Amino acid sequence: MNLKLVLFYIIAFIVLYTEPIQVGPVSFGILWKIIAVFLLTLPMLYESLKSKQMELFAVLYFAFAVKTLFNYTSFEYPMEAITIAVKIAMSPLLYLFFMKVPKETLLFIAKHYALAIILIFIPYHFGLIEPLGEGYNLSIYYLDGQFGLVGPFLSPHAASISLAMAMVIITLQINAKNSSILNLFYLSILVLGFYQLVMTYVRTGIAIYLTSLMYLYLQNFNFKKLLLMIITASLLIGIGAYLVSTSEVAKMRFEDRHKYAQHDGVGSGRLLYWSSAIKNWTNDEDIVLLVGLGYTYGRQKMKES
Repeated sequence: MNLKLVLFYIIAFIVLYTEPIQVGPVSFGILWKIIAVFLLTLPMLYESLKSKQMELFAVLYFAFAVKTLFNYTSFEYPMEAITIAVKIAMSPLLYLFFMKVPKETLLFIAKHYALAIILIFIPYHFGLIEPLGEGYNLSIYYLDGQFGLVGPFLSPHAASISLAMAMVIITLQINAKNSSILNLFYLSILVLGFYQLVMTYVRTGIAIYLTSLMYLYLQNFNFKKLLLMIITASLLIGIGAYLVSTSEVAKMRFEDRHKYAQHDGVGSGRLLYWSSAIKNWTNDEDIVLLVGLGYTYGRQKMKES
């Protein structure tokens, strides 16, 4: 491992750990992004407009980000407006960054940052580092005072989505061109990441990863990809089934059961809302079946049901 790689991991771990720390009214994660946006946006905008290489959507994104700074709320809560503007500006900024940075550099950053995200969860899992965010509250599953894995993130959903995207990147590293040892290493990291993903008790990340897995392997479909997808999916499904079968909490969470709603309730409420929405739609007039309920009428029907 060369010095550049060691330095990259040190910086990645510092950034991941310090992002949730509050610095005045904002987190450090927002603060460094504000600085990055300020230092990079104007030069990138100038260079892109000068060379006429910026897509319209990026220009509109930046314009919308600037617009969010000027509204009635921003006079009373300026930091809130700045935070929202920075979050919006990050998308076109990253796009411009990706367009200008060499492909090899992007692949290096993506692979090793994905590895860093999965590895940094280890000390949090063993209680060596106290999380600054709060994980999924397990008290509704009869585990008072216990929480799901959140790692260096402020919320369980952020942790789950970040782990899922890291796993997608690691999955892309497994291929026939690598040595067996390297593929085994990536597979081990993938298993570790999947275990951590389940331990967040958030289903969003699992859905993102499995959907991405299907897309990745069904693209330019061939027998090798099918075989690799079957092996990877079988391994992860087996691990997931084992974790759920050996943990009553995980089983209740993924079956949408908790102590307040054993049978007809749902953990997040989504399935109940979806079920009610479908019933409202199918029980209405024929014209509604054709064109849909619409936002306002749909809300009214939901309140009535």
